[in-house]
Amino acid sequence: MITKMLTQIFDPDGDLVLVLSKRFREDEQTKSTPTTPGEADAPPPADSHARTNSLFDELSSSLILNVLELGKEASPLTDVGMLVSSKHMMLASPVFKAMLRPNFREGETLRATGQATIPLPEDHLDAFVILLDIIHGRSKKIPRVVPFEMLLSLAILIDKYRLHELTRFFAEIWLDAVKEDIPTEMTRELVPWLVIAWVFGRADEFRNITRILERESQGRVYTKIYLEGRKLELPLPGPVMGRFRADLSSTHPTDKAPTDAVEKKRASAIAAMLSVVESYVDNLQKGRAGLCGMAQGTMCCEGMILGTILMSAAQCRLWPIPRAPYYLKSCNSVEELMKKMVIKSWCGIRHVTFAGDTHGVKEGIAKSVEEITSSLCGLELDDFKFEGENVVRSYVL
Repeated sequence: MITKMLTQIFDPDGDLVLVLSKRFREDEQTKSTPTTPGEADAPPPADSHARTNSLFDELSSSLILNVLELGKEASPLTDVGMLVSSKHMMLASPVFKAMLRPNFREGETLRATGQATIPLPEDHLDAFVILLDIIHGRSKKIPRVVPFEMLLSLAILIDKYRLHELTRFFAEIWLDAVKEDIPTEMTRELVPWLVIAWVFGRADEFRNITRILERESQGRVYTKIYLEGRKLELPLPGPVMGRFRADLSSTHPTDKAPTDAVEKKRASAIAAMLSVVESYVDNLQKGRAGLCGMAQGTMCCEGMILGTILMSAAQCRLWPIPRAPYYLKSCNSVEELMKKMVIKSWCGIRHVTFAGDTHGVKEGIAKSVEEITSSLCGLELDDFKFEGENVVRSYVL
């Protein structure tokens, strides 16, 4: 329930009111934006725009990455009306330009009465304030450092309203200030960081993050979040990461074949690693491996190699060969399991000279899987550039 209305003025002569809402904490004080020239250009306090709700509560399952909001919604919603210039908004954003055309209700009202109101209940208030400061040229109020959660909220809005070019300068400053915080392994923040790299056009970060996803994800990565009680979908192009449409509380997403680049590379790499074991087994079963050169012990020696491969692979749950899409398995975990397989040969047991020798089988497996995982180098941002600036996406499901 909305209990009160606050105002912020970005243009004293503005003709457009944007209405957003927020649940303020008890200790959080909000007041109208000053409108006099001196006050309006005053630098913000040190912690300006730094108070944000954490996006993460918990992983609902160790198998599925769910990005959730931390924070209870006990406080009432407060509406905040922001007085802005429609000309500034239309010049900055093709989305607002389309929204304020005469063939839309808001545009018709603006031309008929000289003013209009647009409710934006799905948008993050604090992030929107920063973008409005940029749009209206209030550079002193724009923070040079923003925390991760705010950076993600900004990325979502920048992509939604097509503000990439306008915010490019500040986006570089924001990301350079926190790029050392980007995870170097699979964590629950990794997909949101991928969104940030994608929206801000950071090719190196995009490549590094998708490399981690290719090697360490287990095929069940969600691109949906709950932000301030709203269910949102992160703005990633479908070809990069396919979106599971199952409910976030489900532990059994659809098993349909993957269609995105990250998942294709992960599944293909795992299939290639498993085919290494399958190839050795097939050759040994058919007596064409040619591993042992001892005339009297070939069958015995190669039979032991075959038996230990099958036993060890079965203990690692790699035999019988699993079927795609290999959920619950990452490329790194499969590589580690295959390198740890216990393989023995008759020669390696019977002859001191060849102690521990597997006739190159263990070494061959290790080399093959290393070559496969080393080929997972991430995706190139230029291959997934969004085309068609006139396309407007909706993130509220």
